[in-house]
Amino acid sequence: LAVQLLEGLLRAAARGEPADRVPDEFIAGVRRSLAGLDPAAADVVRMASVLGRTFAVDEMAELLAPRHDHASVATGVEAALASGLLGTLGHRIGFRHDLVRETVYGALSDGARRRFHRGCAAFLIDGGHSPLEAAPHARLSVTPDDEACVRILRDAAEEAVPALPETAGKLVTEAFRLLRPGSRTWRETGEHCVDVLGRVQRAADAVHLAQTLLRRTSEPEATARIQVLMSRALWLTGSLGDSVDRIGRVLALPGISPALRARLEAARALALTGHDATAARAVAPAALQQARAVDDREAMVLALQAVGEVGRNSGHHVDAMTAFRELRQLEGVNHVAGEIIELQLLDRYEESEALIAAALADARDEVEAVRPSLLSAQMWHDFNLSRLDDAESGARALISMSQELGGHVYELDAVVVHASVCALRGEWEQAKRLVADRESRSKADDGIRKPSLRLMRGWFAAAEGRPADAVDILAPVLYTARESRTCWPWWPGWTRLLLAIGTAAGDERFAKEALTLAEEGAARNPGIASYEGIAYQTQGLARADLTLLERAADTLGRSPRPELQAGGAADYGKLLAARGRRAEAAVHFDRAWAIYDRMGARPAQDSLHRAARKAGIRRPEWSAGAGNARPTHGWAALTEAETRVAALISAGHTNRSAAAELGVSPNTVGTHLRSVFAKLDVNSRVQLVNAHRNRTDETFGIR
Repeated sequence: LAVQLLEGLLRAAARGEPADRVPDEFIAGVRRSLAGLDPAAADVVRMASVLGRTFAVDEMAELLAPRHDHASVATGVEAALASGLLGTLGHRIGFRHDLVRETVYGALSDGARRRFHRGCAAFLIDGGHSPLEAAPHARLSVTPDDEACVRILRDAAEEAVPALPETAGKLVTEAFRLLRPGSRTWRETGEHCVDVLGRVQRAADAVHLAQTLLRRTSEPEATARIQVLMSRALWLTGSLGDSVDRIGRVLALPGISPALRARLEAARALALTGHDATAARAVAPAALQQARAVDDREAMVLALQAVGEVGRNSGHHVDAMTAFRELRQLEGVNHVAGEIIELQLLDRYEESEALIAAALADARDEVEAVRPSLLSAQMWHDFNLSRLDDAESGARALISMSQELGGHVYELDAVVVHASVCALRGEWEQAKRLVADRESRSKADDGIRKPSLRLMRGWFAAAEGRPADAVDILAPVLYTARESRTCWPWWPGWTRLLLAIGTAAGDERFAKEALTLAEEGAARNPGIASYEGIAYQTQGLARADLTLLERAADTLGRSPRPELQAGGAADYGKLLAARGRRAEAAVHFDRAWAIYDRMGARPAQDSLHRAARKAGIRRPEWSAGAGNARPTHGWAALTEAETRVAALISAGHTNRSAAAELGVSPNTVGTHLRSVFAKLDVNSRVQLVNAHRNRTDETFGIR
């Protein structure tokens, strides 16, 4: 066979043919060897090509029964070994080279291939192997309405959900498509498909399939089950009003069991959190109590999520974290993101980072195991800690993933973070484009979409010197904050900006409302430096009170959020300067400047620079460092995170291993890498390695 392979390659080269295909001489040689075997030996070789791994004689006998008895198989194995097609590998038997296996497999008829794959699938399942191992064989042997293979694919999808969500979605969708609507298990498989698609956050696909099932379903219990499953997907798409209406109609149907009724009530409570917050506050605790009473796990999952959302949207973050923590303990990594966000809002970033790291480790370096919810939690973690480069990369990756899966809620979060990073850097036009594009394209309900995007537009108007317009834009969000339909007004930092906008516009009512909201945020989260510090800060600014601003600077200095630290120091320094206490003001200006400089927050630096000059404080080094924009191309254009990724990839790391090294998701590494390619004008990893080597050589004077 080796001679036939080499001679075939030489002849192909002589004829000018490409050398990337197996020569005809080699294929003919394998087929002649196979044709010289008796039927049992030939079946051994064919089955081995389908099995795709080494085997023992007993295993092959089981695979080929009842077509051949054990003695015939044993004799056939010896003949296959003698032919050279198979070889011994330790105590097991397999092909001596993959080319031989591929050639044998390619010669099988479609019917024989399906028959052998079906035998492999049954053998693996009967032998106690996982459905995920048997699924490739089941997929290649299946015929329409083949319920045995459909069951294997469904079980494999269920097994894949925790670590391989994309695979899970593909397997369960394939299983459903194999069945016709009249099939005995069509609806059952369809419900399972909606369930899995919802759990792996393929929201748009789950909604579409649920609608298909509902059109063919009239029985109340089945309708209720499908509607509960659909509600999870509608939550991810932000279509909460639709979900509330649908659930209400199903609840009116007779003959729904207590467990399903509890699930419907919990799903309705969750949808109401972004649709009618007053109703949500009333029904979410009752839904949780009902779920506990009937001891239904799925109802408890939905109700706990509803209670957590109510707490977050009303600024009661300890209550929210308690609910999300119980949810995570009940459901594991699928619901870890809610707890991570609450830890961040409670200034507990070390715990947040530990949970993110644990969740990424649970993903076992599988790219697809990092769900949008976890990527969102990591993005917020980076943004809140002013790691703007990492936050931007995470936002880009999340936007791409959300658009693919149809999860508009996480996409909106990512757009807000991306636009905020641009605004903090002074890239206002890009920030405005991002928000305008999302406002025109988002399919989420207004209650989900408008508050966050309104806040961004108000910020832009204020930055352009139009505080009155900013007040008009922001008033609907500020004055409805206590309705708790959204968490945005309670997010640390916004109330300080809202107060400044109201003051600049001369709108006392608006400014007072912002101050009251900051005070209520601190009261609802006692002992949390970010909230208490902002309350002191807004009080001090509203009253021009040095004592309160000093307390704010001290309290925010204990916050883990650099932007808040800098803001507290800057505001205190500005009032000190206005009172003629220049030496003290300079200390706080220097502190704020250093933080803003690390962040790359150019507008904040410019504002600080103007205040210092007005007070007669001279800092020549500020002028040298301010406003130096990063180049757009070349190594100097790379962010710190991109530079680290470029170095790791150039050293031979894969995206997965680089992600593990950096403690981020593989999706984030991929986003960094695409940016590196664009900035360095390279198109492949090989070109990146060469560029990195050339840069290193030049750095050390090597020619």
